[in-house]
Amino acid sequence: MDHGGRGGFWGPEELSASHLMSPRSGKPVEAEVVKLEKLKAIKMKELVLKKKTELEELRRRTHLVEKKILIERYKLLNVVRI
Repeated sequence: MDHGGRGGFWGPEELSASHLMSPRSGKPVEAEVVKLEKLKAIKMKELVLKKKTELEELRRRTHLVEKKILIERYKLLNVVRI
């Protein structure tokens, strides 16, 4: 890329709004936005599935703990009755 000997800085003609937002330059930007939106949706779905799995595991563990507590209470009640 030739920067015209200006130390790497762009002049006003290179930065004009008409140059930056020309129909030619807008298409790749739109395509990239669509691509990023799709990627974001995929990542959000992955995160939701991960959190759902974590929640299901937590529920399963909690259920097992509750079940153990109920079994211990039942055993204790049977011991007390004897």
